[in-house]
Amino acid sequence: MGSSLTGSAAADIGDSAVYQYYHTDWSTITNNLAAVADAGYDAIQVPPAQFSRVYKYERENDQFTYDVPLGYQPIDFTNFDSEFGTESEYQAMVDEAHNQGLDVIADAVMNHLAAGGDYFDRQVSIDDIPRFSNRDFHPQCDIDYSDPYSVENCWLVGLRDLDQDSSYVRGELYNYLQKYANLGVDGVRFDAAKHMPESFFSNYANQWADEFGLYKVGEVLDGSTSMNQQYADTGMSVTDYALFYTMKEDVFHSSGDMNALEGAGLVNQDPFSAMTFVSNHDSAPPEYERLAYAYILTYEGYPRVYNHRIGASDDEISTLLSLRRNVLSGGATTRYVDSELYVFERGDGLVVLNRGNSRRSEWVQTTQSSGTTLTDCTGSSSDTQVNSDGYVQVSAPAVGYAVYSTECPEGTGGGSGTNQITLQIQAPTEYGESVFFTGSTDELTNWGGGVQGTYVENGVWEVTIDDPGSFEWKTRRGPTDGTGDVWESGSNHSDADLSPTHNGWEDGYTG
Repeated sequence: MGSSLTGSAAADIGDSAVYQYYHTDWSTITNNLAAVADAGYDAIQVPPAQFSRVYKYERENDQFTYDVPLGYQPIDFTNFDSEFGTESEYQAMVDEAHNQGLDVIADAVMNHLAAGGDYFDRQVSIDDIPRFSNRDFHPQCDIDYSDPYSVENCWLVGLRDLDQDSSYVRGELYNYLQKYANLGVDGVRFDAAKHMPESFFSNYANQWADEFGLYKVGEVLDGSTSMNQQYADTGMSVTDYALFYTMKEDVFHSSGDMNALEGAGLVNQDPFSAMTFVSNHDSAPPEYERLAYAYILTYEGYPRVYNHRIGASDDEISTLLSLRRNVLSGGATTRYVDSELYVFERGDGLVVLNRGNSRRSEWVQTTQSSGTTLTDCTGSSSDTQVNSDGYVQVSAPAVGYAVYSTECPEGTGGGSGTNQITLQIQAPTEYGESVFFTGSTDELTNWGGGVQGTYVENGVWEVTIDDPGSFEWKTRRGPTDGTGDVWESGSNHSDADLSPTHNGWEDGYTG
């Protein structure tokens, strides 16, 4: 079916983004779908609908930065009354998504059924699982990840491994997928795809999805681009774990290197097959989470945003989604890269990503004509103009980004006619405190208590103001939603350096 969803929104892959809406009951999702659509997403991905094994520990103990998943220990593929709600509530969610112009990607667990080994505290007996018997599963064995046969046929963390070579099992899985299709979903995510043979997808599962008119994406939890590509070659999109691990381990943290983004992941090899992401229910995000989102939401591929980390109405993400739909299209061309700065051009946009701890500027080549004025649509940097040689100077704040274009979409930070600047500084604070920016302008309270900054990450705070021209400034520290009462030591900062090194606090606090 190519590379597009087939539901009411009929959105082409890559035009916008998927909102991964997990750990939430169907009725609550239904009530919030207008906000998801207003933010600019074109689809939601929701967890498995079938009746599954859930026990109290999973619901009440969240020991990670993300919730434990629900729905990944199936018991009955024919029963869609689950921890998330009833089948009728699921249907209502799908219908409302379509009313809002959103497609729905369902989650199908075809690799296994509920745990029968000793990995979990409480086992599910085979007698608790209708429609299946012991002959429908591979013999129990622990996975040896150096052996591909073992990866595909042994039991993933004690979960009963279905034998997809069995015609009976395939029949049950076909009916399971058809049940989703009958409820009107527009796509399917194949859970644990790496643990099933590629031939199962090329010969069966992908063909079933095509028969039902469903977009398909496989979860291939593997950092190898070649492994991701092998499953993409069966005819489906793939969650780009190769890019995820590069972003988390090599790029978006205090000692990362932007050079590692060059050619990274499936997205740079087969962008129309890559579903990119920053975190999910299994994987915590990189240190510089927001900067990673700025990358995937402006780059090629089909990006996905995780609801447990990012709210549906997040203004920063909504701006990036608007830029993705209206400014950024087609292939990306790298214009500059070093260990801290990465600049690429895509469509009518120049994207600047800065991993460093101070504002960075660089002259880069562009396809825009000489004399063209470019505006940073995020509002973090001033307008700039293409010179006679076809180069333009672009800039981005510390641990931040900018997206330059000839015209900014309505509602984004640029295009107001007033240049804005962002003051940014890395300074320690106690729990419950914020950094306040003050200075010799009315907007900075004329050396008063200051304007409360926004925390970025890694101790970095920032505030964006209209450019007042020449001015001096400094920071204060104080209670969040209060006022700054502890002054920064040393001399004032000037408008010549918007991301200086902090002078330390007068009370000696160092964190």
